[in-house]
Amino acid sequence: MKLRIKSIYHPKPFEPNQYIRPHVVDVVCLTDEGDSEEVIAGRVAVDYLDISRAETAGQSIVHVCDADSQNWEMVYSATIEPAIDFAGIRKDFEFDDPVQGLIFIHQVVLHPSLRDWQQMILDSICDMFPNETATVMIRGITELPDRELAELGFRIVAGHDVLFRPNMLKYDYTTADDPRDPFADLIVPPDADAHVLDRWDLDDE
Repeated sequence: MKLRIKSIYHPKPFEPNQYIRPHVVDVVCLTDEGDSEEVIAGRVAVDYLDISRAETAGQSIVHVCDADSQNWEMVYSATIEPAIDFAGIRKDFEFDDPVQGLIFIHQVVLHPSLRDWQQMILDSICDMFPNETATVMIRGITELPDRELAELGFRIVAGHDVLFRPNMLKYDYTTADDPRDPFADLIVPPDADAHVLDRWDLDDE
């Protein structure tokens, strides 16, 4: 298994929402038809709000989120402390580490053969971004039970339909400590990509 990423980056943003970088992450796996045969067995839609970059440019984070979508308005209201002049994480989350960016996972489509690899996939996606970030994920878009989500560090945000994970903290599950080899131990059927493409919502890219 490997993750292949397609992203958009604006060198000089001219709209507030261009400080949010969209990513499509393809989970590429070997099939049982040969050592070199690979297919897309999963796809994840991930946005990254570079808070530090936006604030350095004089952008208001609430305006950045408002300019993008209702989903990002929800992320802002669920995670950012109100009535302050900068983008600080809510005090009731009870951690003091600075957060310079927000990762938002808003669509996940995985072939059933990846069911036991969901923790590794999500942890690896979080690890693609800087350490001083936090991940927000819509509740219910994976098949992971609450226990496994908690092992990844995801916590429920009261009053909102999202989960929150500070990425700078150590959790019970990490990809580095997983004894499995995602290259040698994971084989998917050759038609896994059809399952993914049939279920992928192109309007959400």
